[in-house]
Amino acid sequence: MREIFLIDNLSSNHQNSSYEDLAIDIAQLVKENMAYSNNQIYDEVSLAKLGSNKTVEAYQTLISKSYVIAVYERQVLLACGFLTIQDGRYFSKSLHVHPDYRGHGLAKFICDERERFLINLGERSIFIESLKFPNTISFHQRRGFLPEVPYRELKHTILMKKEL
Repeated sequence: MREIFLIDNLSSNHQNSSYEDLAIDIAQLVKENMAYSNNQIYDEVSLAKLGSNKTVEAYQTLISKSYVIAVYERQVLLACGFLTIQDGRYFSKSLHVHPDYRGHGLAKFICDERERFLINLGERSIFIESLKFPNTISFHQRRGFLPEVPYRELKHTILMKKEL
């Protein structure tokens, strides 16, 4: 049986909660996903550098200031995603689905939930800064995201925007 956890730290700040167990699960899922999705897009050094900030502590901080969607089954994290504010804009962050559960609609569910949350806030757009994995970019384009001119220099990612 799947369990869905929604944590709203955008509307109310819970900095006193550590979310350590969830952050541990997310950091592990992200590490697995980056290795699985890479397909030689990034060399080992670049991939290691991109993953260097994907720590338990970094995810605890992100959780404390985000809207979080996490999907578990039998205490295993299958998928997660964040919605946060960055540079005064709402950003979709860290969408990850366990490689064994891709194609089951989990990424679509998380994206729909984030967009529904934003629409309920009265927002009309969402941004994503995506790694350059072709399948990831294609997924976001199918969901209506279009490339956006970056407002800051981006080396390993592309900026995309979707009107809601």
